[in-house]
Amino acid sequence: MGLAVERCPSPACATSAGAPTPDLSCDEASIHCYNDEAISCDPSVRRLKSQKRRAAEARLAERACVLMGLAAPPSPAPPLPCPPLPAPHSAADDEVCVLACSDCPPVAAPLWCGMDVKLPAIDWAAAFASRHSPLISDAPTGASYLLPGALPVILVEQASALPQALEALRASMRDEVLGIDLEWRPCFTASAAEGSRVALMQLASSHLCVLVRLCCMGKTFPHCLRSLLSDPSLVIVGYAWDGADEKRMQCSYGLGRNLFQRYFDVQAVSESLGYHGLGLISLARRVLQCDASKSKRITMSNWEARKLGCSQIRYAALDAYLTGHLFRSLRLWHGSPSACLTCASALGKVWYGSFPA
Repeated sequence: MGLAVERCPSPACATSAGAPTPDLSCDEASIHCYNDEAISCDPSVRRLKSQKRRAAEARLAERACVLMGLAAPPSPAPPLPCPPLPAPHSAADDEVCVLACSDCPPVAAPLWCGMDVKLPAIDWAAAFASRHSPLISDAPTGASYLLPGALPVILVEQASALPQALEALRASMRDEVLGIDLEWRPCFTASAAEGSRVALMQLASSHLCVLVRLCCMGKTFPHCLRSLLSDPSLVIVGYAWDGADEKRMQCSYGLGRNLFQRYFDVQAVSESLGYHGLGLISLARRVLQCDASKSKRITMSNWEARKLGCSQIRYAALDAYLTGHLFRSLRLWHGSPSACLTCASALGKVWYGSFPA
């Protein structure tokens, strides 16, 4: 089912209206159906009148007609058939497809709202509440984990296994957005900070996260990883990348933002929508209404350890997943059918289920 609502064309509305509080609940897509046969939040579920009630109503109608000397009432319509069984559940059923914004004025630089995105339904409360990351398999491509909330993770420690893991990452992508984050061994002195290199790179689509242990792959940046990050068909999104992350990449490999053909910073996007001075955790609390608090002990742990612990894997993967999901969520807010604060007209354009042909 498609739901298309045009954005308010008034320039005054665009400039005078403040930023509304987002409501990104998955219940936005629910539809209420009311008639004499059913009352249900799901149109596919109908609560039929019981046969006993129908028979009683028919007898009352017949008796009324006899008393008034009228002809017998027509026989009641046969009961409605039972609704068909729902189609098998798929990942696409839990996605909200947000179309590229066609209302923002064209500018020389690419717009952060200029591409279609697909926002999956993720149980962030479960993902952040649990402290376990069960190991699913230990294949040559890397160890596979499944975080609570059904978030798969591949941990790659060998350069030979990296190409296959990145192919799996590409295959999992439902849109162009790829979240990125970095981790490195904590530095407590200025001299140690100069020599500390990137230990872990996290890359996440909406349905898979790949953790690349660069500290195990020598001092040369892997060619397949360079090709992925410089792919012009992908949109790389990070959070406050231009600070410590950019400096660490430049010190480690002489690479950074210049490698990304298309990049957007979630912090800059959130500020353009009225969220100023918020870190990743605070923004997640405001936009997703979830507690994404981090343990300082894990933040300052040794990311170059011989073997990463489950808590480190969970921490790193959730950071990358959360970065991409926040970008998609802000896109949904920017394009959602909310009411203009000035003229009460509907704003935005959203499609539920699939993009129109």
